[in-house]
Amino acid sequence: MTTIIKCSKTFVQKIKKLKDIKKDPSALFGLFQINHDCIDSAMKFVNICSSPVLIALSATPYVGGPVSFVCSKLDIFALKIEMLRMKVEKAKKEAKELAQKALGDLEKAGKSLVKTTYKLSSNSYSDIYNNKNCLEGSKCGSYSSSMKLTGEIVFQQLQPNLNRESVLPFDWKISDGINSFTKSNSYIDGVTKVTTDASGNVTQLEIILRQWQNPSKTNISDFLNEIWILPNNDYFSIFTAVQCGEVSGSKCFLAFYGDYSSRVFKINGITLKK
Repeated sequence: MTTIIKCSKTFVQKIKKLKDIKKDPSALFGLFQINHDCIDSAMKFVNICSSPVLIALSATPYVGGPVSFVCSKLDIFALKIEMLRMKVEKAKKEAKELAQKALGDLEKAGKSLVKTTYKLSSNSYSDIYNNKNCLEGSKCGSYSSSMKLTGEIVFQQLQPNLNRESVLPFDWKISDGINSFTKSNSYIDGVTKVTTDASGNVTQLEIILRQWQNPSKTNISDFLNEIWILPNNDYFSIFTAVQCGEVSGSKCFLAFYGDYSSRVFKINGITLKK
């Protein structure tokens, strides 16, 4: 069957709209006669075809002569895939532009927010277990009863009477006595939540911080340091040299400790104050 297409600059879109291609893609198996008004678009079609065969080319195609091509059924399928790819690429581009705009708006909004620094502290450690078998590639350390959590977290000014509200820390710098966790060398696993009283003071903090010991080694079996503050689970612990068991991108989301790790199982007296 021969299908004659009067081309325009919207060549691909016109092909896409043909009813025949929806009912039977093989209907396009034949000649595509393309006039000089859409040579550029025609060449895009030629590139889509895996092995186009030039049937006829007049001596002066740019002044009115037709150019005809034959595409196989496989090529027609490739054309449909290419049209879908173009649609996906367009959607991705639009999504990227929207995301960039949203990020810009968020940054502008962030600059106008009132940021508040909250001081973090705890009692000195007591429930300590230090490593007995330091594994190759890890950075081992030992906690002592003279150590405690210290540091700060920056939030936007928190509202009163929040109940486990999700918040986004702007910045943080926390020391567990061995390791220093900052926004540039650690990441938050999951969602940070806070509870506040009627005056906006933080009465409860929920956060998990993870830090690769070696920024160039971020795969399964590589080593991390961690801080876990989960009041609702009565879990207040810190770890040095835990081993990663599950990675997503550049982040570890599941780690294991053993006799190669140092840890404090129960941290008491955690406070977060302005």
